[in-house]
Amino acid sequence: MKDKKRFGIFLKYAITFVVSGAISATVYSLHGASGSSSLADKYRVLCDAFTIPGVILLMLGLLVWVSTTGTLDGITYVFSWLWARIFPAGAARKREKYYEYVDRKKKNRSKGYAFLFICGAIFMAAALIFMGLFYHEFK
Repeated sequence: MKDKKRFGIFLKYAITFVVSGAISATVYSLHGASGSSSLADKYRVLCDAFTIPGVILLMLGLLVWVSTTGTLDGITYVFSWLWARIFPAGAARKREKYYEYVDRKKKNRSKGYAFLFICGAIFMAAALIFMGLFYHEFK
C-alpha cells in the first residue's frame, strides 16, 4: 500500500516537472537565445523561461487552495441555481438548499496539492539563480 502511495506522489511530481520543463524549453526556444547571443542574454532568457512555469504553478496552487477552503461555494451555487432555471429539463434532481450544497461539496474537496507549490518554488528558485547570474554578467 505504501509503495502505491509513494508511486502516486512520485508520479504527480514527475508529471509536473515534465510539463513545466516543456514550458521552459518552449519559452527558451521561442526567445531564440541559443544562437550567437551573449551570455547575459542567455541568462535573461533562462530566467524568463523558468519564471513562467514557476508563476503558473504557484498561482494554480493558490487557486486550488482557495477552492478547497470553500470560498467559491457561493458563486458555484448561484451558477448551478441559474443553470437549473435556464434549463429546467436538466434539473430533475431535488433542489438543494445552500447548506446542503456546501455540505455535499465539503465531502468532495481535493487534498494533496502541495506539489504545485513545491514545484513552483523550485522553478522560481532556478529563475532567481539565473537572474542573479544575469546581473552578475551584465555589469
